[in-house]
Amino acid sequence: MRIPEIVILGRPNTGKSTLFNRLAGRRDAVIHPKAGVTRDRKAVRFALNEQREALLVDTGGLFPDDPDDFSGDIERQARLAILSADLVIFLVDATAISGLDHDFADMVRRISKPVLVVANKLDRTRDGALPPEVYELGFENVIGISANHGTNCPELKTRLSEAIEEAARNLDQRGLKEDISFVLIGRPNVGKSSLLNALLQKERAIVSPIAGTTRDSIDDWFVFGERTFRVIDTAGLRRKSKVREDIEYYSTLRTERSIEEADVTVLLIEPETLLTDQDKKIIGLVEKAGKGLIFAINKWDTVDDNSAKHIRDLKDKIQFQLPEFAWVPVTTVSATNGRGLKKLLNMIVHVHGNQSRRLDTPDLNRFVQQQLKAYAPSKRGKQLKIYYAVQTGSMPPSFTFFVNNATLASVQYIHYIRNTLRKHHEYSGVPLRITLRDKKDTE
Repeated sequence: MRIPEIVILGRPNTGKSTLFNRLAGRRDAVIHPKAGVTRDRKAVRFALNEQREALLVDTGGLFPDDPDDFSGDIERQARLAILSADLVIFLVDATAISGLDHDFADMVRRISKPVLVVANKLDRTRDGALPPEVYELGFENVIGISANHGTNCPELKTRLSEAIEEAARNLDQRGLKEDISFVLIGRPNVGKSSLLNALLQKERAIVSPIAGTTRDSIDDWFVFGERTFRVIDTAGLRRKSKVREDIEYYSTLRTERSIEEADVTVLLIEPETLLTDQDKKIIGLVEKAGKGLIFAINKWDTVDDNSAKHIRDLKDKIQFQLPEFAWVPVTTVSATNGRGLKKLLNMIVHVHGNQSRRLDTPDLNRFVQQQLKAYAPSKRGKQLKIYYAVQTGSMPPSFTFFVNNATLASVQYIHYIRNTLRKHHEYSGVPLRITLRDKKDTE
């Protein structure tokens, strides 16, 4: 059964992000007293009951006086969220029903989706009772809760489950459990949101020339070939010294966590500047996390010379900038005209396969005998001997080489092992973990 989608909708400061975190059981959405922090849709799967998962979507509200002038974009996002939803949680502040709540109510009614009105902040009302203004919104299905304290939240999940079970009878029979997850990373305004929309073939994230539009991670699922992908768009990573607002600080932390959660990282770069110092820091985070990595040169439609020679020249420049990351594949894409998207997805599949591949122990030890015996470092007359090797893990591929004395191996020799392994066994796009251990340690 296809996973149903539940959308939380409401004006600013009604507690949408708090309820999102309460239902999801994790702190995914940015919570801040400043209205308008959540600008894009944010989705996470959560257990609705013992038998069913649901996709929970947080949204930005309507901001008539938004200083950043995103009110039109965010209203469009809210409408898009409703259109794709199977159930709408219309969240209001039980202590203060406003004209904007009535505007939301009219919008929801026009789209004709199942609606559950959730009056939040019940703990602040007189006697913990719902005021009559909540019912004046014109919906029969109403429940009062406190998302902050958890009051009536178990009953809310029961009501959601009942509503979804009825809606689920009309859902597709295809599941959304992903085969591969990948994250789009890059400095602000490199085109991450545009590429996300191109991959999904729908408007999912706000696209604006103003850098930093995406403040929180956004994810969605789609099918390509016979594989189901989860794609994560992220807020642009900035140097920590430039992260002055606490909102951006927490968004940066969540971007780093998105790298941890994904299988493959796609680093978007621009053809003019290629890799910046900040990009190099991102690459370091990806390598440390042991994730697959692809360099995607975006905005390829703006390049006058798109010949194969120019692409090779750009790849050479990238390799010159980061020779230690020559194992990272490079491709070109255009979010504007869709060029290169199929190649990028095939590359993600290939890198993911390299991450999960395991070498048979006999094959690995033939490699040791044929390729590593010829060059054995020595120190003060003692020579390093490699007895045998085993692959101890995948995602990323990890290998342990058992030797007579691990202290005889320099960092350069470990790099030699890694590079030689890459040369004879194709591992493009993935970091390799190499460990040397004294054989006596295992005895």
